[in-house]
Amino acid sequence: MKAFLSHSSTDKQIVGTVAKELTKLYCIYDTNDFENGVCFIQSMEESIEKTKIFVLFASKKSIESFYVRFEINEARRNTILNNISKTLIFIIDSDISYKDLPVWMQRAKIERQNSGKAIARIIKHELIKQRIAQSDTSVLIDRISQKNELSDMLTPFDSDKEISFANIYGLPGIGRKTFLKNECLSLTEMSRALFISIEDGDELQDIAFKIADTIEPYSTIEGLNSIKKEIYASTEEDILKRVSQNLLALRKNKELVCLIDAYGLLTEEGYLSPSVNKIIKHMTPEKDFNLFLVSTRKLYLDPSIAIANLKIEQLSEKDTKRLLAKLAKKKDLSISPSAIKELGDYIGGVPFVAKMAIDQAKEYGVDLLLKDKYNLITFKAQYYKNHLLRTDLSHDQKKLLKALATYNPLPLTVLADIVGDDNIGDAIIGLIDSAFIRIDDNFYYIADPISDAVHRFITLENPLDLNKIFVSLDTYISENKKDESKLALSRVLYRLQENEEVTTTSKNAISLTSDLVNLVALSYQNREFRKAIEYSLKVFEINNKVVSTHEYYIKALIQEERWEDAKVAITKLQTIAPTRDVFYLLGFLERKRGNLQDAINHYENSLEHKRKGAAIYRELALCHFGLHDLEKAQININSALQKTPDNKFCLDLAIKIAALAGEQKKAEQLLNDLKIVDDEPFYLHRLSTVNGIFGLHDDAYRHAHDALTKIARPSFGMIINLIDCCLKLNKLHDANELFKYLDAIYPAIRFNIRTTLFCKYLNKQGKFKACLNLLDKIDLTERRYTVILEKEALEGELSTSALTDDTIKQYKERLKIIDNSLNNEKDISTFLLKNY
Repeated sequence: MKAFLSHSSTDKQIVGTVAKELTKLYCIYDTNDFENGVCFIQSMEESIEKTKIFVLFASKKSIESFYVRFEINEARRNTILNNISKTLIFIIDSDISYKDLPVWMQRAKIERQNSGKAIARIIKHELIKQRIAQSDTSVLIDRISQKNELSDMLTPFDSDKEISFANIYGLPGIGRKTFLKNECLSLTEMSRALFISIEDGDELQDIAFKIADTIEPYSTIEGLNSIKKEIYASTEEDILKRVSQNLLALRKNKELVCLIDAYGLLTEEGYLSPSVNKIIKHMTPEKDFNLFLVSTRKLYLDPSIAIANLKIEQLSEKDTKRLLAKLAKKKDLSISPSAIKELGDYIGGVPFVAKMAIDQAKEYGVDLLLKDKYNLITFKAQYYKNHLLRTDLSHDQKKLLKALATYNPLPLTVLADIVGDDNIGDAIIGLIDSAFIRIDDNFYYIADPISDAVHRFITLENPLDLNKIFVSLDTYISENKKDESKLALSRVLYRLQENEEVTTTSKNAISLTSDLVNLVALSYQNREFRKAIEYSLKVFEINNKVVSTHEYYIKALIQEERWEDAKVAITKLQTIAPTRDVFYLLGFLERKRGNLQDAINHYENSLEHKRKGAAIYRELALCHFGLHDLEKAQININSALQKTPDNKFCLDLAIKIAALAGEQKKAEQLLNDLKIVDDEPFYLHRLSTVNGIFGLHDDAYRHAHDALTKIARPSFGMIINLIDCCLKLNKLHDANELFKYLDAIYPAIRFNIRTTLFCKYLNKQGKFKACLNLLDKIDLTERRYTVILEKEALEGELSTSALTDDTIKQYKERLKIIDNSLNNEKDISTFLLKNY
């Protein structure tokens, strides 16, 4: 089903932009076929007969064109024959009006429009409506009661004042966007929903730029940059006026603007971010204007703004069963009422989980899905992992997924450069058929639910050539200047440019503050703390009030043991962040410094100031664990797991507590859960440390070695754990090489633990005196983990070295003290488990 784009060649710039947005899948626009005589007329006749929607770009030149008039006559004939079901007319020339059109066309849908993007969205929306009208395979669950509730909120009975703004909130995957598209459009008399993400770090000018990108006309990267420069150089008053004009233009296009919270729409307390608050206040006087928010929490209202709050609840038990039955019917899957009930009890009223369950039941059988209760319980967490691993992905498909998981979206030409022109067709078709990627506006996106799974579970023998991808994307943007360059592509180019592997830069790269904010978070989460610090400083140059960036910056400084810099940064944070967050970071600082009781005091102060979430309970559990108070550690980690049962950091700590308590079976059960939610290298690392605690040294070595081979930059803890495993199995040469590797990538940090391990290495070599000399340099706070090493070194010296009588007496007296003070901590493995 396609649209025929009728136009004059003089209007090819805007029409070409529309065609580029729609792609050949959605439109007929091929100037190369229409060049002369009979071939031209015949081609037009055949193309129009295949068309469901006829689109006229009305300008003075097109109305005067013989060929356009011929196309209009053919469109009328095919409309009468019911071949064409819709006619759309876009007036793109101020010199003409609807009266200049043929009489029969004056009854069609006519709009004045000069934005190629907006025109393309309108056409695509009409095409989708046509497809839905011809298909009865769509599965929808009505939310009539919630629609009526929203209607009452927007037009309250006890007031003559209508409410123009609404916050639609609920859990991800619960159906908030679907509700907007299926129910809210009719309420607001709009035709299409336009979703705009508000990201962490987005200021007023960033949001204005994103809105402008959807409606203001531009055809080149220079045009896009010009819009950005204008906005960023404007006063706040002018920016708000521009936002207002663009929002009203979108309303005129029958588009319902929906701002999606990507951690920048609401504050942590649940209030509107200052920038969004200003926009809504500015738009409040406008009549017949609606703007919707999509978030995960209830919005606390500013008394001066009227905003409706509507929670999208999980589906009822009855609706869940009905949805499962409809999905099964659509998949031609035979499923019993009892099986539907059992699945429904697990689904929890979440539509996308219902779809996943039916998909898996269709592929592997209902009985198999229901038989294994463990798989059923962990279904949501492992579904995409299993789906990825069970799909026979080619090497080229893996490369495409890895590229799109980080640099998203990309055009086809760039993807072809990644895998080669000969391979791209089959690779792309297979990924689309598997629903791993999607096409939108002629660009390729990874399916959101599998992005994280691709990062974690898909590995490549050789890393992607990011320089090649950068050059390819930069070339694409430069060569498509006459088409409407996407802001998204220029932002992807910027993210590539910021990667240290990319050695060039480009004027085509465009960034928003949120791009840097996201790079800070990504760097920290990838344990690239120095990068996180570097990007944070760049954010501060632009906007010094992004609290999340300050927090990542402080934590990165702490991870790098830059204690004094962290203290200064925390002091600065006090002016912009809640007191609870300041206490939390002080606790994090003291825990990393080894001052566990001080850390506990700060964390408890943070709780008193209403700090919420799993992280603070995990931190308290870590402190009590470090003090060997396993009872309090267990209480706090249980609190954390109640809030986030699938949190890999909480599961990891729960495993440590179980192992130190000697509960091997419980530790193994928790390891099974960790395997599902954590990256394989970190799961193998934890498995190795648990094996070491329970004396399974061969297994511990094997898993530690595997962990290092599956990650480009292993953590400090991974390396020292493998060193410890080597020493236990007397692999001294391997241990020595690993010490060199540790010094190369983690120089000058964690002196006490690396020195303690080296002392163990010296003892294994029989260099007992050197061990004793080195032990004296370790801080007293860490000596509790070195007593066995000291004992081994003293006994070694007494048995192998010629010592003076005084030295022998001194060593023996020291041994008596050590023997009387030995506790249950057998060796350094306990320390490694606690801290790494």
